[in-house]
Amino acid sequence: MHAWLWAGAAFVGVVLSLALVSWLVHLQTARRLRRTQQQGLMWLGRLREILAQMQRHRGVSYAWHHGSKSMAQEREQLQRQLDQRLTALAAELPWLASNERWLGITDHWQRLGSSSLQLHAEDCLAQHNNLIQNVLYLIEDLALQFRLSRLRLANGLHVRILWRELLAVAECVGQVRALGSGACADGYCDSVTRIRLNYLREQVEHASQAIWQQLPPSREQKNALQALLGCLDRVLLRGQVDLGATEFFQLASHSLDALHAQYDDAMLALQR
Repeated sequence: MHAWLWAGAAFVGVVLSLALVSWLVHLQTARRLRRTQQQGLMWLGRLREILAQMQRHRGVSYAWHHGSKSMAQEREQLQRQLDQRLTALAAELPWLASNERWLGITDHWQRLGSSSLQLHAEDCLAQHNNLIQNVLYLIEDLALQFRLSRLRLANGLHVRILWRELLAVAECVGQVRALGSGACADGYCDSVTRIRLNYLREQVEHASQAIWQQLPPSREQKNALQALLGCLDRVLLRGQVDLGATEFFQLASHSLDALHAQYDDAMLALQR
């Protein structure tokens, strides 16, 4: 009888020991995952800053091509800042040197930055659009690599709504800013540009409403976007333009910055 008791006790002890070891392993794995995700959120924040500067560089470059020479100084400053940011990020994340998408982005940027003033305005715009789309793809690549797809926002939404949908709407606004600034610099919005702007306007309105039903905006964010869409309807989509390139650029930037702020706030909440 005592032998059975000792055997039972030993068995229970083994089970408890294995359970403890399993729990400790699980705890260490969870901690490593949290550290990995914290790093990923930080790098995605850095890439979002690079994305915003590339979008701004596109806008001032396109406006410059259409005659808004007052933006030349800002364009040169943005180019220097982007060179520094890309170099710094590569130094902090050495493994990017083997990432094909990153290598493509940095190579494309070097060629575009040095030649954008010599390109035709539409070529310059198209190359910026392609470059920025690859930055968005890289953001998603890094989100997967740092296992961020497991995260959810406080309201239960899957976190990918931030980079797949919110940043996609912001990019449409960025394209509106570039096209609209060019038209304002010309003082006229031709039929092709109106078609492109109208398409982007519909994309922005419908996609933002869909996102904001799940991820409510602040009043400032909502008002900024409504002001931009209203300006498109009143000014650019009528053909005749009586608004300066700088004024339109600032209006669109306010809306774009508001969308980026919503992304940043959500990412910061996840880090906390």
